Amino acid sequence: MASIYEINEQIQDCLNPETGEFDEERFNGLMELKETKIEQLLCFYKNVVAMAKSMKEEEKSLKERREAEERKAENLKRYIQYALDGEKFKTPKVSVSYRSTQSVEVSDNFISWAIATGHDTLLKHKEPEVSKTAVKEAILAGEKDIPARIVDGVSMTIK
Repeated sequence: MASIYEINEQIQDCLNPETGEFDEERFNGLMELKETKIEQLLCFYKNVVAMAKSMKEEEKSLKERREAEERKAENLKRYIQYALDGEKFKTPKVSVSYRSTQSVEVSDNFISWAIATGHDTLLKHKEPEVSKTAVKEAILAGEKDIPARIVDGVSMTIK
């Protein structure tokens, strides 16, 4: 089957530039073929969207199940730690040992303290992001000298 590009080229050939004759029968057939092709493409598009949606839902379900299993594993680990009370345990199938670790706990007011005392190197700073909604509102409100513009476009809806 021909592509839409090829069909469009054939439609243009329905008009003979030398004689000015127009092959209406061929034109109508090509238009029907183009319509059928577009309909097939739209149905394929809808199937792809439905598959992606289904995968996203399955992904969400799997994430929830994974997180539940992770919580269950963490609860089991805490219970085992309680049961062993710091003692090593070893069998041919499993073993438990311990090692010393260090972690940092910061107080609730750490960020304000770091800023006030000039220790902001102890903080992570995220890169700023543009709020396109706020920029659009500012442009529509008449603010000048904003290095941005509103671009009109077309959004296709397929149902």
